[in-house]
Amino acid sequence: MAQPIENQLTDEDFQILNINRLGTPTAVYKVKSICTYILRLGGFFLLGVGLTMIALGLYENKVHSYDFYVMYIGVSIVSLLVGIYTLRVELPRVQTYRIIVCEHGLLETKEQPRMRKIDVVYWRDILTVRRLYNGYSITQRGHDAFTLTTLYEHAKELAAYIKLRSSLPVHVQQAFVAPEEMYPPPKEMPSE
Repeated sequence: MAQPIENQLTDEDFQILNINRLGTPTAVYKVKSICTYILRLGGFFLLGVGLTMIALGLYENKVHSYDFYVMYIGVSIVSLLVGIYTLRVELPRVQTYRIIVCEHGLLETKEQPRMRKIDVVYWRDILTVRRLYNGYSITQRGHDAFTLTTLYEHAKELAAYIKLRSSLPVHVQQAFVAPEEMYPPPKEMPSE
C-alpha cells in the first residue's frame, strides 16, 4: 500500500514548495529500487572482498615477497574503504533523490556533499522535451536544461506527464515524443 504524499515529504520540502509557488504536491518519484539494490550489493561485495583479502593476507604466513604483501594488503584496505564509503555515504545519498510533481511544476531534490541541490521546473516555462539515451532533456525558458534520468521509477510515464502538462501546443508536444516517432520510415512509392 502506497503512503500518502504528505508522509513522504519533509517540512523542508513543503517550505521549498511554498517558496517556489508550485502548489500542492500530486506525486513523488524516487530512484528505482534496482539502483539502490545494485549499490548495496556492490558495497557489500567490496566489503567482503576487502575483509577476505585482509584475513587471507594475515593468515598466510608464507610471504614470498614483501612488495607483493604490501600491495596485497593495500588493495584489500582500498576495497574495504570503498565498500564502507558506498554503504555509508553513496547509498543514503542516492536514496534521498526524488522528484515531487505539483500543480504548477515539479521539484527535484538531491542531497550533495555539504549541500542540497534543488531544481524547479514550471509547466509554463517548458519549451521542449527530448528523449536522450539515458533519460529526457527538458529545455526551459530562461533556465538551464533539466535532465530527467531513467534512474527514477516510471521515468517514461513522468516524461509523458510533463509533456502533457507543459504549455506546448498539441502538435509540438507530439513532435517530441521519441526520436523514432519524430522520423517515421519513408512511405513506399506505388509502382507504376
